[in-house]
Amino acid sequence: SVVPSSGTFHVKLPKKRGVELGLTISASKKSGEPLIISDIKKGSMAHRTGTLEPGDKLLAIDNIRLENCSREEAEQILQQCEELVKLKIRKDEDNSASEFSAV
Repeated sequence: SVVPSSGTFHVKLPKKRGVELGLTISASKKSGEPLIISDIKKGSMAHRTGTLEPGDKLLAIDNIRLENCSREEAEQILQQCEELVKLKIRKDEDNSASEFSAV
C-alpha cells in the first residue's frame, strides 16, 4: 500500500510479551515540539508495518496525548501497552529523516 507523504495517521502495532516494538524515540530540542521517532529497528514490528519512518512525529500512544510527555514517560506508556499499541503519528512534507539516517 502507498503511504501518503504527509498528514496524521493512526498505526496499530501488535505487541508480544518480551518482544520490542523496535522504535527509538527522541525529544525535539525545541520545547513544545512533539516527540520524534528517530530510529526503527530493521525486521521489528514497527519496521514491518511499512508505515513508520524516522522523522515521524509521535502525537499519542493508545489515545494518551504526548504533548506534555517526556521521552521517558512515552517509553513507559509504550511498555505498559497490552497486545495492540495504537500510535498517532504525523508525517510532515519535509520529514527530516535524512538527519537520522545511519551511513
